[in-house]
Amino acid sequence: MRKFGIILLVCCSLFLFVGCGDKKVQTEEKQELTDGEKFKKEYEQYNKYVADDGTKEYPQVTITEDNKMKYSSFKEVKEILKDGTGVVFFGNAKSAWTRNVVPILIESAKEVGVDTIYYYDHYEDRDEKHLDSSGNIIIDKDGTEEYQELVTILYSELGPYEGLNNDTIKRLYYPTVVFVSDGLILGSHIGTIESQTDPKVNLSSAEQEELKEIYAHYMGLMQES
Repeated sequence: MRKFGIILLVCCSLFLFVGCGDKKVQTEEKQELTDGEKFKKEYEQYNKYVADDGTKEYPQVTITEDNKMKYSSFKEVKEILKDGTGVVFFGNAKSAWTRNVVPILIESAKEVGVDTIYYYDHYEDRDEKHLDSSGNIIIDKDGTEEYQELVTILYSELGPYEGLNNDTIKRLYYPTVVFVSDGLILGSHIGTIESQTDPKVNLSSAEQEELKEIYAHYMGLMQES
């Protein structure tokens, strides 16, 4: 009888263990986020984020979960830029400039009917350079091969690397939004708008509308092509 009781106890323990395991798997499945939800979480977590100088908070953003952002790989972005069609968005969640454009870009895509915005954060891939006291360009950090390839593909769309006094050296700043149709770059937009000088100060309603019209214009060209 005692032996039977021990066997019964072991069986019950195994049942509970397996049951808990199934419950854990179900919970993990429920917690798996869509790209839109992941993007919302990533950007909104830096609301109230204070700049390194401690003077100003970064712009707060409110993002809908049904946004069209898709986290994209280098390979996917390269294929779109070379042969595909899509809106490619280079940005970073901690960039005050990027945070200014995100809600506007999302709204523009929704109004125009763009199904996907291909998002790529290249922060860790970029090179870092500066001028020394003699005017020589010093490389502090080499960019990855993938980053250098992006710069080559987008060379005519990019502005010069600031502070190097050499317009032939380009840098992929964020935010940069590129509009592509069948491998043809129809246009791109870097930053926000000219009237904004401090990215930690939110765009006015008029400035937001100006930026939205820029995005909508290029998205419209994509649909027409």
